[in-house]
Amino acid sequence: MTAEAQTELAPTKHDVLFTHAVLWGAASIAATVHKGVRLGWTRGLSPTAIVYGIAPNELAAAVRQRALRSIEPSHWIQTAQPHDRTRALFSPRIKALPDAAAWTAMRLVREEQVDRLAGQRATLDLRLLSALGEPSWWHHNRGKPRQDDSASRLEMQPRNQGSEFVGTLLRKLAAAVAARSEAEVAAGLTGVTRTDEAGKDEPGSRSAGNLRPPGPTDNALAWVAMWGLASVPVAHQIHTPSHTAAYLASSRNTQVHEDRKADHVVVPLWTDRWTVGRLRGVLASRALTGRGHAALFDNVGCAKAQHDEVWLLQQGVRALVLLPVGTFGSGSAPERRVLPGRVARLGVTLGPPSS
Repeated sequence: MTAEAQTELAPTKHDVLFTHAVLWGAASIAATVHKGVRLGWTRGLSPTAIVYGIAPNELAAAVRQRALRSIEPSHWIQTAQPHDRTRALFSPRIKALPDAAAWTAMRLVREEQVDRLAGQRATLDLRLLSALGEPSWWHHNRGKPRQDDSASRLEMQPRNQGSEFVGTLLRKLAAAVAARSEAEVAAGLTGVTRTDEAGKDEPGSRSAGNLRPPGPTDNALAWVAMWGLASVPVAHQIHTPSHTAAYLASSRNTQVHEDRKADHVVVPLWTDRWTVGRLRGVLASRALTGRGHAALFDNVGCAKAQHDEVWLLQQGVRALVLLPVGTFGSGSAPERRVLPGRVARLGVTLGPPSS
């Protein structure tokens, strides 16, 4: 590795959540093989994601190696539920479990797998599992189980025809990337080529996991983006749905503009070079969601919003991207996806706080 080594990722637009997830995942994977990796954005009106401290061929090798490990039968991505061998153990949203015995069996196997990963010091794998959440055995509404209430809100894999995040999406992406050469992986990561093996290059492909609208998505980019979700933790709650970092729940205020009633995701843009640790700290911060809410509801002048903005500026954040979450499909099989968002600049509203 040289001081000048860097990888400029495919220009998939900074106002799309998928692009941010690709950057987070690429830097996280790079950091497992090189110390000193940093991540950031090129300057200009249309910034492109960039990873510093690793060359494209080195990053491609690390990305492909992770895919090769993931297709091994003993890997957690390949592990099945003990009561249903057709379903993946670690998908956070699954069909209802039949009885208490199935819950107990699943919990035991999950704990065994997590203990094995801990023994292997597979930190990034553990971060992703934690960030995805898990099927909830403790959430209920009037006696009815609500298994999905402890899953990450950023896990948006369509559930039609029995599809699920790990068993359907991750396994397909892992197989596609593992089958490529390192040169082919590098070409996909940098935007030289775009091949969607999992989605068969179809216009309606969901290979991006609904982190952007449907369309052909290079599978190396998609694979990396799914690992980017490891940077967005989930905090489990007892009586309310678990909280996903960087996620803004919808407003029921009838006075707000219609487009602000939707759920949103808020992510940072910055101008310097960040460590992966700083990225995770900002994504998990109350300041990010607090300032995001303020931008969404035109309340940036209040004392709390200004306090959050000062903290974000101190971390190097220069703008936020607010991305709405749309719901599509039928009422019986709704499909959530993140739509392109708008940029809210920081550092231009600071002044005497309003009372």
